[in-house]
This record gives sequence, C-alpha cells and structure tokens, in this order.
Amino acid sequence: MALLIGAGGYHPYIYYSNLRLVVCGMLAVDAYVIWQGAPKLRPAAWTAIAGAILFNPLAPVYLTREIWRPIDLVTAGVLVVLALLAIQVARRAEASRV
Repeated sequence: MALLIGAGGYHPYIYYSNLRLVVCGMLAVDAYVIWQGAPKLRPAAWTAIAGAILFNPLAPVYLTREIWRPIDLVTAGVLVVLALLAIQVARRAEASRV
C-alpha cells in the first residue's frame, strides 16, 4: 500500500514494475480468498479481479502520471478494505473447520 501512495513521485521504471507485480498479486489473493470463502461477497471479489487486471504486469495498461495518481490512491483504499475483508473471510472459514 505504501508503494501505491508513494507512486506519485518520480521513480525509476523498476519501481512501477514492482508496484504492478505486488499490487496485482495482493488483489489476486484477495479475490481468491473472498470468492472461495464468501459467495455473497462476489462483487468484492470482482472488484479485486478488475484491479488485478488493471495492475497486471504481463499486459500493462499505459496511462499518464496524472491519470495514475488518483487510480493509485483509490486502489490503496480499496486494497485496505479488500485485505481486511479477505482476512475476515479466512478467519470465518478457519473457525468453521474446527
């Protein structure tokens, strides 16, 4: 998340490549956990999937810095919400197994 907030500055290209890799991975894991553990929360999983596609490092979306800045900030907030949701779903799934 700190990578997203700090993305507004001027950094070398490798910073943005690593940003895409980390954010895409986090969103993909969140999507998987939410999708598997809480069918009623599928819209949240679709949100994570859309974010993972946007930050996909294999087929990058090229936008200007001015466009990426608000996207990065919104994604940071959404990532926090999705991560907390995924943690909650994982804990419920773990509790139901015991």
